[in-house]
Amino acid sequence: PYRFREEPAYDFVEEHCKTEAAHLELMEKLVPPNERSRLIPLWKLSGFILGALPTLAWRTPTWLYVTVEAVETFVDVHYKNHIVPLEELGTAPELLRLLRHCCEEEIHHRDDASRRSGLPIGYEQKPFIVRVWFTIVARGSEIAVAFAKRV
Repeated sequence: PYRFREEPAYDFVEEHCKTEAAHLELMEKLVPPNERSRLIPLWKLSGFILGALPTLAWRTPTWLYVTVEAVETFVDVHYKNHIVPLEELGTAPELLRLLRHCCEEEIHHRDDASRRSGLPIGYEQKPFIVRVWFTIVARGSEIAVAFAKRV
């Protein structure tokens, strides 16, 4: 049987989950309860499934790493879509500092996942099937955020 706890990826997942939980806690302190997404439980479940299914299906953590790299690539852009306007306005320095910090941690996860995958660095250098999965995951993340803004 497949024993994920024995994989080097287990430590990666634990670290990743701790960081994401810390980010959620920080955001919950910033965003009033009535303005928070009501879909957080769904996002947590989706994140777990998104990482677990390909890992279990192919019995290798490579697909977990590819999934994390794709999600974090989207998250980097998502953070920067908030950071850049704040920089241009020159307002909310504490919020800007917090967003930069969280973004840096997401970039670290992305780069760590990319390195651990053992695949070539850079989207165009990856095998075709990996690029397809990467695109599905990244586009799914975009759709999820757009949906969350409406709910």
